[in-house]
Amino acid sequence: QVVFESHDFTLLKKTHVQFIKASPNPMINRPIDKILKREVYFIYNGNNLEKIKLNKKKILKLINPKNVRAIKKYIKSNNFSYSIEKDVVKILIYEGEL
Repeated sequence: QVVFESHDFTLLKKTHVQFIKASPNPMINRPIDKILKREVYFIYNGNNLEKIKLNKKKILKLINPKNVRAIKKYIKSNNFSYSIEKDVVKILIYEGEL
């Protein structure tokens, strides 16, 4: 799934579901089955696909070094998080406007 697209890169997301079976062993502390939804993010640069985590270091690496100071100020003033997808999209859109 395409999350964000620019002329430099594309941010992609893959969602998968993981089933964790319950354990009868009380020491494991898993009395019921669980279904977990996991999301993995990738950056696609023309011919390179790289798996990334949504964190400050990786997001700021995607941004033009000239705009980093303005982006940090924008993030702080709007209380955005580097690990929330919708906030990251807003950050990348703002960086494109600079």
